[in-house]
Amino acid sequence: MKAAELIRQLTDISKRKLDLLERIEAFTLKQGECIKSGRLEEAEGIIEEKQKLMDAVDKLDSDFADCSVRLKNLLNISSFESLPGFNIPGTKELKDLVGKIYALLGKIKKADDENTALIKNELEQTGRNISHANTFKKASKAYGSVKPVNSSYFFDKKN
Repeated sequence: MKAAELIRQLTDISKRKLDLLERIEAFTLKQGECIKSGRLEEAEGIIEEKQKLMDAVDKLDSDFADCSVRLKNLLNISSFESLPGFNIPGTKELKDLVGKIYALLGKIKKADDENTALIKNELEQTGRNISHANTFKKASKAYGSVKPVNSSYFFDKKN
């Protein structure tokens, strides 16, 4: 296989990955909105959809790695940094796509970190509410009504 064909394959894989990452970013932003408004069940569904997309991205990453190894072996290079010296058509487009992918991954990570912080805050608040409820239960039991004491009667029969 020629180097230009491998570059074209890498470019196609990168385009598909960029598309999937854009969809993941949209889901991540929607997930944040759901968390902020307390719609946690909906957020859970979004997470499941994101996981399906991330699995597809993982498959594309595997294909990209295979193709890049073949290209490196064909050109006898150890890194893509020396790729521009070969003047292969499509190299610039591939480099631009990879740059966009890295930038988008950074945005997704930032949004995901914010969502994680929101969820942790929600869990802490729920924990505090449960703790308060347990404290009030103990207090109400302590000051609740006193059960009546049954008096005992002893009968002494002496004959």
